[in-house]
Amino acid sequence: MKYYKKDRYGNVLGKDKILLFGNDAVTSRILGKLFTKSVFTSNSVYSNFKNIIWENNPNLIILNYGSEIPLKINFGLCRQLKTDRRLLHIPVIILGDCSSNDCVIKALESGAEDYLVKPLNAKLFQARVNVILRRRFFQEEPEEIIRIRQIILNLTNHTVTINNNPVNLAPKEFALLYFLMKRKGQVLSRKALMENVWEKKYFPNMRTINAHVQNLRKKLGSSGDNIEAVEGIGYRFNT
Repeated sequence: MKYYKKDRYGNVLGKDKILLFGNDAVTSRILGKLFTKSVFTSNSVYSNFKNIIWENNPNLIILNYGSEIPLKINFGLCRQLKTDRRLLHIPVIILGDCSSNDCVIKALESGAEDYLVKPLNAKLFQARVNVILRRRFFQEEPEEIIRIRQIILNLTNHTVTINNNPVNLAPKEFALLYFLMKRKGQVLSRKALMENVWEKKYFPNMRTINAHVQNLRKKLGSSGDNIEAVEGIGYRFNT
């Protein structure tokens, strides 16, 4: 089905999205040219850092703060992500001017998948990104059968059962449940649901998503309580 389509290096339900945090305009332009429509940039550092990530649901995060902002900011932000169970699954690349082994070690110890020294070699950088996304692709292979508590979702024959009793779901409800169960425990923004389940970048309002979640909860009965609304953000499937 279309909403289970896999891109070459992508996740199960959508295209790769790279979220770049940084204040280096030159490097940002290079990345924009390399990855065209895949890169979204932000200069935010503190208060809404995690909110931006939740809203965009990226496949990869690049931390690119430098110059007047110390490199250690990148290490600290990476540690924040890797100690948050809702975000630790997202791979991180740190960019920096420091070429010493100490900087590389600190980046890796903070949880980053890679550390690259600026100025960047465009071809090498793109190859490194592709390796990380390809690795994530294999980790994100569709599970044929997902079991969480009494719910069993079978991707092959497109069925859902609760305590061995079949649940009749519409196609979008099935896709929504799969997306939530596949990312159990993660807070998924309404924007992420819109882009990955409905494959749209814009809804006039979010009532369509809310209505589908409400209908899905009803059809799941008491198991629908596993779908938790996170105020101001979206939804999470609790285990």
